[in-house]
Amino acid sequence: MKIAVMGMGVAGSYLMARLKNSEHEVIGYERMPKERHDSICAWGTIKPVLNEFCKKTGRNFDDFLIHDGKNMHVKMNNDIKFDIGLKGLCTYNKLGLIQDFIKDSKVIYGSAPKLEELEKEYDMIVDCTGFHRVYLPKLKEDFFLPTYEYKVEYENGLPYDDFYIEP
Repeated sequence: MKIAVMGMGVAGSYLMARLKNSEHEVIGYERMPKERHDSICAWGTIKPVLNEFCKKTGRNFDDFLIHDGKNMHVKMNNDIKFDIGLKGLCTYNKLGLIQDFIKDSKVIYGSAPKLEELEKEYDMIVDCTGFHRVYLPKLKEDFFLPTYEYKVEYENGLPYDDFYIEP
């Protein structure tokens, strides 16, 4: 089978890694040029799940682990503060893992071909474009929660050694 994987985020790159040594011809597409390929959200994840995913591709998730969370410090709108104990929430080098998943695969960067063009060439097209759903129909009802995430570097140590949420 000739398979096109559209989008080289976590899902698309993982699929590329899983199909790497299969009998299928697999080609990835990423709309951004290689030098601008990035992964801008969701640096937090559930460690046991990513451990299993990485094992299936011959990788050690600990090689990409940045922080293994123990507590989440929460400050509510009314200034109420509390902590939540964590089991498995972590941050990781998401872009590094994505790039490692696809390092030996054929990926065409800077290209987002039309579905009609892809259908002429491929037996299967997998839409891994996330909530954009470039190739799949849009959902009639969907829920998006806008969030802000910051990756911060500090000069004199960390003010928090765990996760912090403030609405």
